[in-house]
Amino acid sequence: MSSLDFTLLLSPDNASRKAAEATFDAARQSHPQVVAAQLITTLNMPGDPATQELCAVLARRYLPAMFDLTYLVFTEETRESVKTGLLSALSADHAPSLRRKLCSTVGRLGAELLASNGWPQLNDFMQHACGSGNPTLHEAAISVLGHMAPALVDVESWQKCGGGVQAILLDGLTAGRATEVQTAALSALASMLMKSAINERDAEERLLSAPDERGRKAAKAVRKAHKAIAASLGEALPPMLSVLESALQNNPSGAGLLALENLAEVAEAQPRLFKPVLAQVVEGMSALALSPLDRDVRIAAAEMLVALCEALPSMCQKLPGFVERVLSVLLAFAVRLDDDTAEWDEAEPADGLNADDEAEGEAAEVEDEVEEEEELEDAFETATLRGRIEEPTLRLSQADASPVPEDEDEALEETLAATTRRPGATGVAWQIASGIGPVAQVAQIGRAHV
Repeated sequence: MSSLDFTLLLSPDNASRKAAEATFDAARQSHPQVVAAQLITTLNMPGDPATQELCAVLARRYLPAMFDLTYLVFTEETRESVKTGLLSALSADHAPSLRRKLCSTVGRLGAELLASNGWPQLNDFMQHACGSGNPTLHEAAISVLGHMAPALVDVESWQKCGGGVQAILLDGLTAGRATEVQTAALSALASMLMKSAINERDAEERLLSAPDERGRKAAKAVRKAHKAIAASLGEALPPMLSVLESALQNNPSGAGLLALENLAEVAEAQPRLFKPVLAQVVEGMSALALSPLDRDVRIAAAEMLVALCEALPSMCQKLPGFVERVLSVLLAFAVRLDDDTAEWDEAEPADGLNADDEAEGEAAEVEDEVEEEEELEDAFETATLRGRIEEPTLRLSQADASPVPEDEDEALEETLAATTRRPGATGVAWQIASGIGPVAQVAQIGRAHV
């Protein structure tokens, strides 16, 4: 078989690209060993970065299936060569985008081989990378663990290697580590916590659908094991929050925003883990949401509060002042316009009518005026014939209206005033007005709390 030209897969010419795709698909099915070897060679040789990134993506997509082939089709020698080549490429100095794709590829294959312990060299690589003192290599190793999260939080796998994995991640969160290492460790822990939550829900469903007592006992044991894994990982939450604080101080729109988004996902998936630190989280996120930082950062902070509120309202309503604090944050997002109001003015003029509506409205007004004049003339004529013209009178409706309690009215005015006085509550896009849903959610919790 001749060598594959991977650059043709990136050709702007549709015919050339489709022909190259057909050639690649045929080759990977008929000669998987050759294709795998050429992918690894391209990743380890100097060349076009775009082509190397494509090869990393193709390796992630197709190598796991190739490893499932029989040893007659995909030999042991080829397997070892592929694994060695991937670790060599990951250890090399590459651009961040290519390195991220290599981490994903190694993590995907590592997850597939974890149960059978089919890649012991990967563990050696982890130990070396984490102790090398090279932040780039350290970050890559931890990122690989993040991509292996689905396999690592499996009950059997966690019993075998969970302690070591947790130690690596906790070490990555320590204050002396580089920011990229800390952020990678936080992201990896978030991935594991979210996957653990999914496993726990699956176990709950199996428990509910178990046909007999034996099945229920087995499902309960699995659910308990997944809860234990989540609780063990949850011990890292305080250092994760410390990493968030540091990232917000050093790079709020980069590492800080990423850390916020990861923690918001954790809050949605595993809200009960936040119970010991709920007061600090609410205080910090509220202040951050109303700070003068970048808009995306402030929105992410507010979304974290909403995630906790929606995921576990019973926990939130027990915290004194939770409703008032979060409501003041969400009102600030709901009542402020950003600098992009010109688009809204163009979409909906001040009178609420566009050009077509104005034309139709003017025609309708003319028609209404004509009808009113005709009615007045008829009425005047009738009254004249009767010898009397009555002067019209104005009557006010006497319909009952339920008064708003003074205390609630004053409380709302005070909340709105306090919100608008906050120095940081400025410049949020009008699109966030859809946050009226979260406002309603918080208000509902407030009524339940009262």
